[in-house]
Amino acid sequence: MMKRVGIFGGSFDPVHRGHLKIAESFLKSRVIDRLLILPAPLPPHKPGQVQASFRQRLEMLLLAFSGQKEVLISDLEQLLSAEPDPGESNSPLPPNLMQFLGSDPTRNDLFTADKPGLREETEDESLAVRTGNEDKDARSEDLSEVAGEMWLNRQMDQDEIRIRKEIEREGFAGREYNQETEKHVKKERQRRPSYTIDTVVFLQNRFPETLFYLCMGGDSLATFHEWVRWEEILERVTLLVAARPGTDYSCTRPEIPEKAIFADHDPVDVSSTGVRGQIRDGSGTYESVDLPEAVAEYIGREGIYGGYGIN
Repeated sequence: MMKRVGIFGGSFDPVHRGHLKIAESFLKSRVIDRLLILPAPLPPHKPGQVQASFRQRLEMLLLAFSGQKEVLISDLEQLLSAEPDPGESNSPLPPNLMQFLGSDPTRNDLFTADKPGLREETEDESLAVRTGNEDKDARSEDLSEVAGEMWLNRQMDQDEIRIRKEIEREGFAGREYNQETEKHVKKERQRRPSYTIDTVVFLQNRFPETLFYLCMGGDSLATFHEWVRWEEILERVTLLVAARPGTDYSCTRPEIPEKAIFADHDPVDVSSTGVRGQIRDGSGTYESVDLPEAVAEYIGREGIYGGYGIN
Protein backbone atom coordinates (compact mmCIF):
# COMPACT_ATOMS: atom_id res chain seq x y z
CA MET A 1 0.00 0.00 0.00
CA MET A 2 1.36 3.42 -0.96
CA LYS A 3 2.27 5.79 1.81
CA ARG A 4 0.21 8.97 1.74
CA VAL A 5 2.28 11.94 2.82
CA GLY A 6 1.24 15.56 3.18
CA ILE A 7 3.68 18.36 2.36
CA PHE A 8 3.23 21.38 4.62
CA GLY A 9 5.53 24.32 3.99
CA GLY A 10 5.79 27.84 5.32
CA SER A 11 8.05 30.39 6.94
CA PHE A 12 7.00 29.45 10.52
CA ASP A 13 8.34 32.75 11.89
CA PRO A 14 7.55 31.64 14.56
CA VAL A 15 5.59 28.39 14.64
CA HIS A 16 2.49 28.92 16.82
CA ARG A 17 -0.54 27.02 18.11
CA GLY A 18 -2.41 27.69 14.89
CA HIS A 19 0.19 25.67 13.00
CA LEU A 20 -0.18 22.81 15.47
CA LYS A 21 -3.97 22.88 15.10
CA ILE A 22 -3.91 22.85 11.31
CA ALA A 23 -1.37 20.00 11.28
CA GLU A 24 -3.71 18.07 13.57
CA SER A 25 -6.60 18.70 11.15
CA PHE A 26 -4.56 17.41 8.20
CA LEU A 27 -3.81 14.15 10.02
CA LYS A 28 -7.32 13.74 11.44
CA SER A 29 -8.75 13.93 7.93
CA ARG A 30 -7.35 10.42 7.29
CA VAL A 31 -6.45 11.55 3.79
CA ILE A 32 -2.76 11.34 4.73
CA ASP A 33 -0.88 8.96 6.99
CA ARG A 34 1.94 11.32 7.89
CA LEU A 35 2.98 14.93 7.51
CA LEU A 36 6.27 16.34 6.21
CA ILE A 37 6.84 19.89 7.46
CA LEU A 38 9.29 21.99 5.44
CA PRO A 39 10.33 25.45 6.63
CA ALA A 40 11.27 27.66 3.69
CA PRO A 41 14.74 29.21 3.83
CA LEU A 42 13.74 31.93 1.35
CA PRO A 43 9.93 32.23 1.11
CA PRO A 44 9.21 33.76 -2.32
CA HIS A 45 6.11 35.58 -1.04
CA LYS A 46 8.03 37.17 1.87
CA PRO A 47 11.32 38.43 0.41
CA GLY A 48 13.43 39.95 3.15
CA GLN A 49 10.61 39.74 5.70
CA VAL A 50 11.60 36.61 7.65
CA GLN A 51 13.15 37.69 10.94
CA ALA A 52 14.35 34.50 12.64
CA SER A 53 17.20 32.60 11.00
CA PHE A 54 16.49 29.34 9.21
CA ARG A 55 18.24 27.44 12.01
CA GLN A 56 16.07 29.11 14.65
CA ARG A 57 12.84 28.43 12.76
CA LEU A 58 13.86 24.81 12.26
CA GLU A 59 14.66 24.37 15.94
CA MET A 60 11.36 25.95 16.99
CA LEU A 61 9.50 23.48 14.77
CA LEU A 62 11.39 20.58 16.32
CA LEU A 63 10.34 21.75 19.76
CA ALA A 64 6.73 22.42 18.76
CA PHE A 65 6.12 18.99 17.22
CA SER A 66 8.25 16.94 19.59
CA GLY A 67 6.70 13.54 20.26
CA GLN A 68 4.44 13.44 17.18
CA LYS A 69 5.49 10.29 15.36
CA GLU A 70 3.38 11.04 12.28
CA VAL A 71 5.32 14.27 11.71
CA LEU A 72 8.79 14.83 10.28
CA ILE A 73 10.57 18.18 10.31
CA SER A 74 13.11 18.49 7.49
CA ASP A 75 15.48 21.09 6.05
CA LEU A 76 14.96 19.64 2.57
CA GLU A 77 14.11 23.02 1.03
CA GLN A 78 17.36 24.47 2.38
CA LEU A 79 19.22 21.75 0.50
CA LEU A 80 17.21 22.27 -2.68
CA SER A 81 17.67 26.05 -2.58
CA ALA A 82 21.36 25.58 -3.37
CA GLU A 83 20.70 23.35 -6.39
CA PRO A 84 20.68 24.79 -9.95
CA ASP A 85 17.81 22.45 -10.87
CA PRO A 86 16.12 21.42 -7.60
CA GLY A 87 13.60 19.07 -9.17
CA GLU A 88 16.35 16.94 -10.72
CA SER A 89 18.68 17.00 -7.71
CA ASN A 90 20.52 13.78 -6.86
CA SER A 91 21.76 15.00 -3.48
CA PRO A 92 21.93 12.27 -0.81
CA LEU A 93 19.21 12.28 1.82
CA PRO A 94 19.22 11.16 5.47
CA PRO A 95 17.89 7.62 6.07
CA ASN A 96 15.09 8.77 8.37
CA LEU A 97 13.69 11.02 5.63
CA MET A 98 13.97 8.17 3.14
CA GLN A 99 12.27 5.76 5.51
CA PHE A 100 9.56 8.28 6.39
CA LEU A 101 8.73 8.76 2.71
CA GLY A 102 8.86 5.12 1.72
CA SER A 103 12.36 4.22 0.53
CA ASP A 104 14.96 1.80 1.81
CA PRO A 105 17.53 3.76 3.86
CA THR A 106 20.20 1.11 3.29
CA ARG A 107 20.51 2.32 -0.31
CA ASN A 108 22.26 5.48 0.81
CA ASP A 109 25.86 4.52 1.56
CA LEU A 110 26.91 8.01 2.63
CA PHE A 111 25.73 7.43 6.17
CA THR A 112 27.67 5.69 8.91
CA ALA A 113 26.35 2.37 10.16
CA ASP A 114 27.16 3.14 13.80
CA LYS A 115 25.21 6.43 13.72
CA PRO A 116 21.96 5.82 11.84
CA GLY A 117 20.72 9.02 10.30
CA LEU A 118 24.01 10.85 10.77
CA ARG A 119 26.79 11.41 8.29
CA GLU A 120 30.43 12.08 8.88
CA GLU A 121 31.11 15.78 9.38
CA THR A 122 32.96 16.08 6.08
CA GLU A 123 30.07 14.84 3.95
CA ASP A 124 27.19 16.83 2.44
CA GLU A 125 25.14 17.46 5.57
CA SER A 126 21.37 17.78 5.61
CA LEU A 127 19.07 17.66 8.61
CA ALA A 128 15.86 15.70 8.66
CA VAL A 129 14.81 14.86 12.18
CA ARG A 130 11.85 12.84 13.37
CA THR A 131 10.19 14.65 16.23
CA GLY A 132 9.00 11.49 17.97
CA ASN A 133 10.81 9.03 20.23
CA GLU A 134 12.55 11.80 22.16
CA ASP A 135 12.65 12.72 25.83
CA LYS A 136 10.46 15.81 26.16
CA ASP A 137 12.34 16.91 29.30
CA ALA A 138 15.62 16.86 27.42
CA ARG A 139 14.36 19.02 24.57
CA SER A 140 14.30 22.29 26.53
CA GLU A 141 17.69 21.60 28.14
CA ASP A 142 19.61 20.51 25.07
CA LEU A 143 18.00 20.89 21.68
CA SER A 144 20.87 19.12 19.98
CA GLU A 145 19.86 15.94 21.81
CA VAL A 146 16.30 16.30 20.55
CA ALA A 147 17.50 16.71 17.01
CA GLY A 148 20.04 13.92 17.30
CA GLU A 149 22.78 16.03 15.78
CA MET A 150 22.31 19.27 13.86
CA TRP A 151 24.83 19.72 11.11
CA LEU A 152 24.67 22.43 8.48
CA ASN A 153 23.68 22.01 4.85
CA ARG A 154 25.88 21.65 1.81
CA GLN A 155 29.50 20.63 1.33
CA MET A 156 31.58 22.81 3.60
CA ASP A 157 34.96 22.40 5.24
CA GLN A 158 35.11 22.78 8.99
CA ASP A 159 36.10 26.46 8.84
CA GLU A 160 33.01 27.25 6.77
CA ILE A 161 30.81 25.36 9.23
CA ARG A 162 32.28 27.28 12.15
CA ILE A 163 31.85 30.63 10.39
CA ARG A 164 28.27 29.89 9.43
CA LYS A 165 27.34 28.95 12.98
CA GLU A 166 28.89 32.14 14.31
CA ILE A 167 27.24 34.34 11.71
CA GLU A 168 23.79 32.84 12.34
CA ARG A 169 24.22 33.17 16.10
CA GLU A 170 25.86 36.59 16.32
CA GLY A 171 25.43 38.33 12.98
CA PHE A 172 28.11 40.68 11.74
CA ALA A 173 27.95 43.13 14.64
CA GLY A 174 31.46 43.66 15.96
CA ARG A 175 32.97 41.10 13.60
CA GLU A 176 35.60 41.61 10.94
CA TYR A 177 34.25 41.17 7.43
CA ASN A 178 37.06 39.01 6.06
CA GLN A 179 37.43 36.69 3.08
CA GLU A 180 35.85 33.78 4.92
CA THR A 181 32.70 35.67 5.88
CA GLU A 182 32.49 37.19 2.41
CA LYS A 183 32.66 33.71 0.89
CA HIS A 184 29.82 32.57 3.13
CA VAL A 185 27.61 35.56 2.32
CA LYS A 186 28.12 35.13 -1.41
CA LYS A 187 27.14 31.47 -1.17
CA GLU A 188 23.98 32.30 0.77
CA ARG A 189 23.00 35.00 -1.73
CA GLN A 190 23.13 32.42 -4.51
CA ARG A 191 20.37 30.35 -2.93
CA ARG A 192 17.10 30.13 -4.84
CA PRO A 193 13.72 31.05 -3.38
CA SER A 194 11.77 28.06 -2.07
CA TYR A 195 9.24 27.30 -4.79
CA THR A 196 6.69 24.59 -4.01
CA ILE A 197 6.83 23.17 -7.52
CA ASP A 198 10.55 22.41 -7.11
CA THR A 199 9.88 20.51 -3.89
CA VAL A 200 6.97 18.57 -5.39
CA VAL A 201 8.92 17.56 -8.50
CA PHE A 202 11.92 16.50 -6.42
CA LEU A 203 9.88 14.38 -4.01
CA GLN A 204 7.90 12.67 -6.76
CA ASN A 205 11.08 11.88 -8.69
CA ARG A 206 12.87 10.47 -5.65
CA PHE A 207 9.89 8.70 -4.07
CA PRO A 208 7.67 7.40 -6.90
CA GLU A 209 5.98 4.86 -4.61
CA THR A 210 4.70 7.58 -2.26
CA LEU A 211 1.48 9.52 -2.86
CA PHE A 212 1.95 13.19 -2.00
CA TYR A 213 -0.66 15.79 -1.06
CA LEU A 214 0.02 19.51 -0.76
CA CYS A 215 -1.37 20.78 2.54
CA MET A 216 -2.44 24.37 3.14
CA GLY A 217 -4.92 26.59 4.91
CA GLY A 218 -7.85 28.38 3.35
CA ASP A 219 -5.95 31.66 3.07
CA SER A 220 -3.28 29.98 0.97
CA LEU A 221 -5.88 28.38 -1.29
CA ALA A 222 -7.42 31.80 -1.95
CA THR A 223 -4.11 33.03 -3.42
CA PHE A 224 -2.95 29.74 -4.91
CA HIS A 225 -3.39 31.07 -8.46
CA GLU A 226 -0.52 33.49 -7.73
CA TRP A 227 1.97 30.70 -7.00
CA VAL A 228 4.76 29.89 -9.44
CA ARG A 229 3.59 27.18 -11.92
CA TRP A 230 0.41 26.57 -9.96
CA GLU A 231 -1.20 24.74 -12.88
CA GLU A 232 1.59 22.16 -12.87
CA ILE A 233 1.26 21.71 -9.12
CA LEU A 234 -2.44 20.89 -9.60
CA GLU A 235 -1.55 18.36 -12.29
CA ARG A 236 0.91 16.62 -10.00
CA VAL A 237 -0.70 16.58 -6.55
CA THR A 238 -4.06 16.87 -4.83
CA LEU A 239 -4.51 19.80 -2.47
CA LEU A 240 -5.52 19.05 1.11
CA VAL A 241 -7.05 22.21 2.56
CA ALA A 242 -7.90 22.73 6.23
CA ALA A 243 -10.39 25.57 6.44
CA ARG A 244 -13.50 26.62 8.27
CA PRO A 245 -16.63 25.15 6.59
CA GLY A 246 -18.33 27.65 4.30
CA THR A 247 -15.18 29.62 3.49
CA ASP A 248 -15.63 31.74 0.34
CA TYR A 249 -13.10 31.06 -2.42
CA SER A 250 -14.69 33.19 -5.11
CA CYS A 251 -11.52 35.29 -5.30
CA THR A 252 -9.49 32.43 -6.75
CA ARG A 253 -9.70 30.46 -9.99
CA PRO A 254 -12.83 28.23 -9.96
CA GLU A 255 -10.89 25.12 -11.02
CA ILE A 256 -8.64 25.26 -7.95
CA PRO A 257 -11.19 24.42 -5.20
CA GLU A 258 -12.61 21.73 -7.50
CA LYS A 259 -9.29 19.87 -7.30
CA ALA A 260 -8.96 20.12 -3.54
CA ILE A 261 -9.99 17.90 -0.63
CA PHE A 262 -11.26 19.84 2.37
CA ALA A 263 -10.51 18.79 5.93
CA ASP A 264 -12.72 19.94 8.79
CA HIS A 265 -10.89 22.62 10.71
CA ASP A 266 -11.66 25.16 13.41
CA PRO A 267 -8.81 27.65 13.04
CA VAL A 268 -7.07 29.33 15.95
CA ASP A 269 -7.18 33.12 15.67
CA VAL A 270 -3.43 33.72 15.73
CA SER A 271 -0.77 34.81 13.28
CA SER A 272 3.02 34.88 13.33
CA THR A 273 2.87 38.63 12.68
CA GLY A 274 0.67 39.12 15.74
CA VAL A 275 2.93 36.98 17.92
CA ARG A 276 6.00 38.93 16.83
CA GLY A 277 4.17 42.16 17.67
CA GLN A 278 3.37 40.91 21.18
CA ILE A 279 7.02 40.02 21.71
CA ARG A 280 8.27 43.39 20.46
CA ASP A 281 5.93 45.53 22.55
CA GLY A 282 6.11 43.32 25.63
CA SER A 283 2.36 42.61 25.77
CA GLY A 284 2.79 38.85 25.51
CA THR A 285 3.27 36.64 28.54
CA TYR A 286 4.24 32.97 28.62
CA GLU A 287 0.61 32.25 29.53
CA SER A 288 -1.10 34.49 26.96
CA VAL A 289 1.05 34.25 23.85
CA ASP A 290 -0.22 31.58 21.43
CA LEU A 291 3.01 29.59 21.33
CA PRO A 292 3.88 26.08 22.48
CA GLU A 293 5.57 26.44 25.86
CA ALA A 294 8.91 25.09 24.65
CA VAL A 295 8.91 27.53 21.72
CA ALA A 296 8.16 30.51 23.97
CA GLU A 297 11.02 29.51 26.25
CA TYR A 298 13.34 29.11 23.26
CA ILE A 299 12.45 32.58 21.93
CA GLY A 300 13.16 34.01 25.37
CA ARG A 301 16.54 32.30 25.62
CA GLU A 302 17.58 33.23 22.08
CA GLY A 303 16.27 36.79 22.27
CA ILE A 304 14.53 36.44 18.91
CA TYR A 305 12.37 39.26 17.50
CA GLY A 306 13.84 41.94 19.77
CA GLY A 307 11.73 44.41 21.70
CA TYR A 308 10.68 43.68 25.26
CA GLY A 309 10.42 39.93 24.78
CA ILE A 310 8.00 37.57 26.50
CA ASN A 311 7.20 38.43 30.12
